[in-house]
Amino acid sequence: MTVDIISILSTFLVALLGILGLKKIDSSKRGIKKLTPVGFLLVFIAAIALTSSVFQVQKKHEMASTKAQVANMAHKVVLYNINEYILLPALTLTDEIANGDSGVSVLVK
Repeated sequence: MTVDIISILSTFLVALLGILGLKKIDSSKRGIKKLTPVGFLLVFIAAIALTSSVFQVQKKHEMASTKAQVANMAHKVVLYNINEYILLPALTLTDEIANGDSGVSVLVK
């Protein structure tokens, strides 16, 4: 949640400072020295926004992976229980009935 707020606020600040039209570049200088303090601030805030966005994507990917693992495990548990408590007893009972050994005695007079 904190990463989400940081990402939103930093993106908003970069956009706001960009819109304000403050002097971000000094064209009389060369290289990185062209950036004014406002320009450096914009680069710094943009880096924070990028970093927090990367963390958001990573967190969402981990959550999706965890959900998939839980779903896979639940699927395996359901299949195991169907096999163990429904199919195997039914097959065993069917075999016993076919062999005449169902454990149920019928009184015939």
